[in-house]
Amino acid sequence: MKFLLGLPLFSSFPLRPQEAWADLASHPKKKAGSIGEFFKGEELQYDIGLWQFKKVATGKISFEEMGKKGRYLATLQGESLGVLGFVSRYRVDTYRSIMEEIDGGRRLRAISFEEDVKIGSKLRRRTYFFDYQKRRWTRERQRQDGPKVWDERKIHSRMIYDDIVHAS
Repeated sequence: MKFLLGLPLFSSFPLRPQEAWADLASHPKKKAGSIGEFFKGEELQYDIGLWQFKKVATGKISFEEMGKKGRYLATLQGESLGVLGFVSRYRVDTYRSIMEEIDGGRRLRAISFEEDVKIGSKLRRRTYFFDYQKRRWTRERQRQDGPKVWDERKIHSRMIYDDIVHAS
């Protein structure tokens, strides 16, 4: 019933696509020997709009080198704002991926992936650890006041796991 009542209302909103252009001429060209070196130091910030609302959420993604050569940390964070923020209880999603270079620096592979979802005052955290030598991956789950729950599974041969951050 909600679907039938909501469909006519949804179709009455004027949707106007907006164009966005990237100015690549002002972006300095990087010469790097590996994919990690190429993206090192990158940071992108963006606003998300919906229908007539210009800014209902913000996002930020960054890519930085860690202390050990060939290891990188990528962080993606999104946060709801305004009316949509109020409706979603000001949701903040944060994803962090630690990755290493493989195949002579041509590819990145996740070592760990952490997902934090905060809705209002509640926090949910999931962390994944990948051990390619032992061919095992581990998932740790925890709610704000709950116990940690561990789950371990096998990594199949020639399998590399891509998470939401390092795949993008």
